[in-house]
Order: sequence, then structure tokens, then C-alpha cells
Amino acid sequence: MRKERKIINTNIRLNLCDEQDRQAWEYLQTMDRQKYKSYTKAVVAALNDYFAREYGMKKTHIWKAEKRKMLFWKE
Repeated sequence: MRKERKIINTNIRLNLCDEQDRQAWEYLQTMDRQKYKSYTKAVVAALNDYFAREYGMKKTHIWKAEKRKMLFWKE
């Protein structure tokens, strides 16, 4: 049985006059082609890493706040 492929195409625009955009473009131009075979693979890895840390940090902060409340009420 063949796995069904669902592909979504999207575009990104980088403004080379903007420092962050220019830096992102330079990273894409100098990325390790053995590790990342395409821009897509590099962008997917970067987005997943960024948002995993972003969402993980929010969960950690929420957990720490709840733990502080519990410790406060125990005292």
C-alpha cells in the first residue's frame, strides 16, 4: 500500500534591506547541503526547533507559576 502524499506549496519573501531577512538568506546560502538537501528541509527544521522551544518555555513558565502557588498555599 502506498502512503498518500499531501504537499503544500508556500512562498516566503526576504527583504535583503532588513537585517534579519538578510541573515536568514545568508544562512540558507551557506547551509550544509549534506545535512539539508533543500531549503524546505532547512526551514522545516528551523521552524520546528524554534516553536518547540517557544511552546516548551511557555509550558515551563506556567508550570513554575503553578508550583509557586501550591508551595505558597502549603506554607
